[in-house]
Amino acid sequence: MSRFAATIRAAAALLLCLPHAARAGEGPVVVTADGPVRGTVADGVLSFKGIPYAQAPTGDRRWRPSQPPARWKAVRDAARFASDCPGAFPDRARMSEDCLYLNVWTAGTGARAKRPVMLWIYGGGFRGGSAAIPLFDGAELARRGVVLVSFGYRTGPLGFLALPELSAESPHGSSGNYGILDAVAVLRWVRANIARFGGDPGNVTIAGQSSGSETVNILTASPLAKGLFHRAIGESGSSFGVRRAPPLAEAERLGLALMRDRGAASLADLRTLPFDKLIASDAEKFEPNIDGWLLPADVHAIYAAGRQNDVPMLIGNTAQEFGRPPAITAEALRTDIAREYGALASAVAVALGEGDPTDLRWMLTNREWGDFPAATWSGLQARTGRAPVYRYLFDYAPPVSDGRPRIARHGAELGYVFGTQPPAAADGDTVADTRIRALVPGYWINFMRTGDPNGPGLPVWKPLGAAPGQYLRFGTDGAAETLARDAALIGLIGRRHYGATGSGAKE
Repeated sequence: MSRFAATIRAAAALLLCLPHAARAGEGPVVVTADGPVRGTVADGVLSFKGIPYAQAPTGDRRWRPSQPPARWKAVRDAARFASDCPGAFPDRARMSEDCLYLNVWTAGTGARAKRPVMLWIYGGGFRGGSAAIPLFDGAELARRGVVLVSFGYRTGPLGFLALPELSAESPHGSSGNYGILDAVAVLRWVRANIARFGGDPGNVTIAGQSSGSETVNILTASPLAKGLFHRAIGESGSSFGVRRAPPLAEAERLGLALMRDRGAASLADLRTLPFDKLIASDAEKFEPNIDGWLLPADVHAIYAAGRQNDVPMLIGNTAQEFGRPPAITAEALRTDIAREYGALASAVAVALGEGDPTDLRWMLTNREWGDFPAATWSGLQARTGRAPVYRYLFDYAPPVSDGRPRIARHGAELGYVFGTQPPAAADGDTVADTRIRALVPGYWINFMRTGDPNGPGLPVWKPLGAAPGQYLRFGTDGAAETLARDAALIGLIGRRHYGATGSGAKE
């Protein structure tokens, strides 16, 4: 080989290793710590889909912490989403246990860009979900200067099964929580690789909605995630109240019940079953537990002691997390409250006030599942943390076209956060909808950049400690600070779950 040919070959090899490298007519190539990937370009946004962040959790790796992927040398195609992790939701045809992959959207590669990074954790009740749905497309956020990372993670019994056998084989004496450990693995991948995609590994925001927000809440309480992120956004979910994580022993009892139900005599038997035999039924709940390792104690206790990962937080919920329930009588409502609240029932009835019993049941459910978790999480951070916390209520009902009632339901804000909300029809709501389209991403992106959502052209949003009992309400008139609703009722819900310590919220 001539010296000239050797020089050309060396230059070509060097080009392959550069983040900006791409061959003519093909997508951009980025060389990760595990190997090179080729993405796609559309309307100025680069996307890389289906990048492995862990080995397939199959065979003996089923129900173990995620393991780093095998490295590769050839350029790997990253133009399509990987399979969804098995869960209770369709599409079954897209499901595979080989599902631990992530996706990246960015406006440009290269370590000098240092764009803020958003790690998105989708919801689904820890029973299913997908990063591939169009709602979570990261193109618009990338156009606005954010590097978005989303990923698939294990759910249901594949993600959260705890068993005495699993705890015994763990060096930490723990089991379950594999879906949360997947998130920790992605955070480690981000720290090692995101600069190559134009992101700043020193400015990572973890964000999620519903059970994804509960994952964010747990990560803020977990020592395993310490130092891996720098801000947190929690939308409509946390591990407080009715959603608090159970002890490991309780989770192990649920695991043993599943083993009996599936006719397995041992953990080895369970590991041979096809995944569709393991997917949970509606009656089976497999969720995070207090395993003593990932989650060393109850999240409320960790926050109350000031041992959380103390970063700026943006926390809130929608005004109607649940749709209106079927009609009930006043007697049925009294029975419900007595069963749930015992000696506190009369005080709860007074706090609810008078009205249609179905509406009061609806109101109580939304306070229990929406306002209370958000108030507790934000209130504890304001009380024991040093970093600021900003609380919101999303009380804007997006236009709908599917015939459902128009309410500020669970997830109503997501299309505005991602910029994927379909345009409003010319029905008189265009002005309000346009206003929300500007406000929500404006605050969210400012927060991801600096830890403070405020910025030019936006109404002032004070942190909770500076404005006790207030939050920013998003409604048809835009965004304005207002007193949090039903403080007395929230306090009673806190007493139900935490006794005299209540919710810890500053109401």
